[in-house]
Amino acid sequence: MSRINKSVEHFNSGYNCSQSIVCTYCDLFGISTEDGYKLSAGFGAGIGGMRAMCGAVSGMVILAGLKYGNYKPDDKESKTKFYTLVRLLNDKSLEKFGTTNCKELLASAGISAETNPKERNEHYYKTKPCAKFVEQAALIVEEVLINA
Repeated sequence: MSRINKSVEHFNSGYNCSQSIVCTYCDLFGISTEDGYKLSAGFGAGIGGMRAMCGAVSGMVILAGLKYGNYKPDDKESKTKFYTLVRLLNDKSLEKFGTTNCKELLASAGISAETNPKERNEHYYKTKPCAKFVEQAALIVEEVLINA
């Protein structure tokens, strides 16, 4: 099974969008799956269910940090390169979906994006729109962080 499919499988089995991305790739960046689940737990549903930045995008940023975020505080060049990479990850999601905001992504899929994820409706569970956002994030991870 490809890692892209594995990320969607994680999501469909109940992990949040951020966990689904991070835990699919964490072994490649030197952390355990258990630590990956913990590290990314709060970023689901647009950061703690607040419907802000998409959790799948946040997951990509976590992975970028695991790969390239170990620079010294005074290393401005490395910091600038890293922030450029983070913007690239975000921009690739923007190109595909027009936004990286959880509430707007759900609205574009015809889902009322209540603040409380427990209030998801039957339509959400029938269509599972977040699975396609997770899949796209995994494709971007493959392109930008794995196969680069």
